[in-house]
Amino acid sequence: MHPSPIAPPTTLAGRLREIGPGIIISGAIVGSGELIVTTKLGAEAGFALLWLILFSCVIKVFLQIELGRYVVSSGHTVLEAFDRVPGPALRIGEGRLNWINALWCVMAICAAFQVGGILLGLALVFEMPALGLDVLPGWLWALVFALVAVALLASGRYGLVERTTAALVGLFTLLTLVAAVIVQGTDAAITGADLAHGLTPSIPPDGLVTAFAVLGITGVGASELIFYPYWCLEKGYARHVGPADDSQQWLTRARGWVRVMQLDAWIACAVYTAGTIAFYMLGAAVLHRRGLAVDDNDLHASLSQIYTVGLGEGVGTWVYALGAAAVLFSTFFVWAASSSRIMADAVHVFGFRRLESASRTRLIKVLGVVLPLFTWLVVVAVGKPVALVFVGAVAQAAMLPFLGLATCMLRYRETRRELAPRSIIDPILWLAVVSTGAICGYQVLAAFGVV
Repeated sequence: MHPSPIAPPTTLAGRLREIGPGIIISGAIVGSGELIVTTKLGAEAGFALLWLILFSCVIKVFLQIELGRYVVSSGHTVLEAFDRVPGPALRIGEGRLNWINALWCVMAICAAFQVGGILLGLALVFEMPALGLDVLPGWLWALVFALVAVALLASGRYGLVERTTAALVGLFTLLTLVAAVIVQGTDAAITGADLAHGLTPSIPPDGLVTAFAVLGITGVGASELIFYPYWCLEKGYARHVGPADDSQQWLTRARGWVRVMQLDAWIACAVYTAGTIAFYMLGAAVLHRRGLAVDDNDLHASLSQIYTVGLGEGVGTWVYALGAAAVLFSTFFVWAASSSRIMADAVHVFGFRRLESASRTRLIKVLGVVLPLFTWLVVVAVGKPVALVFVGAVAQAAMLPFLGLATCMLRYRETRRELAPRSIIDPILWLAVVSTGAICGYQVLAAFGVV
């Protein structure tokens, strides 16, 4: 029995009270991509690719909104939606695994390694000698944070995930923006000429490989594009719309809750774009000018320079440690929370087992325990944080164009015509598909040594 639909808020204040999924996704986005990969790009290329960071953060939001539009108005999950995409499929019992869901499975495995790198990077923060906490080995710090995530996820409640992520996002955004302001009082100050150079489109030879990885991992990555609609469903947007019918009341509700989702997505974009730009400019201003590299060797010793240059070694190292811990743990936490939901859905959609609501909730709780501990095993087995993060970055970049094409198919074939966006959005949507296709193409050529 479906719960009664709820009329959407009609004022900005009312819509703001209903946001939340975007904040959760921001906790995943402003993570390893920004702290490690984006800062690495700034260290390699200086300010030259600032325009690319802005483009990456904004363009993929249009894909996010279109996928959210379909899910909110239809009530289908993402994997159910992808199962409607034409193409080959493998029969699995009573269910099936179609081609794009099969690609998601490959990407999800690679993402688990990426998150293992994030967990290891988090552990290595506390091995910094300046903190005096390096009496414990990295693998043990990683286990501590994995168990903290398990404790938070054991309840499986949406509200706890939203509040925890909001606190972490607020903390690391504040600390990073403060660092960006303080650096203006040092010899690494960012000038107007630096910004003008960064906003002029160009592709320098140094940092090109990292640039394509950044396009895949900054802003809404492939994982976040898939995760976001699940949080929209759990927040209740589709439930409030109610089952689709031909009534004007349903259409009014659907339009109203889609507007809430759009506001949620753009507010999240503003949050993670601010954090991403701050990390990039700090990397360019501090690390690039000092000729410092960001790699597996002395990872945090290099990254901490973006704070210590303005705050001094003592205070700066502790502020960096606090900010880095918040950034990396939020990504790890949100990945585990999101993956537990989509993997439970996969069990149902792919036909391994048909799950009722109560069974799915129990499985989500179990996965909330299993996934953090699995990533800890990845940490113990591999132990190279930057390399692990780049595995996930490449896989997400390769997945993006397929997600773009699937989203367009849902937009033109499955979304109700009355809910379609304005025609001016279509060229931007296709620009997102083409640009993500370029990312994928470059990654494939790079993998075979052609570029």
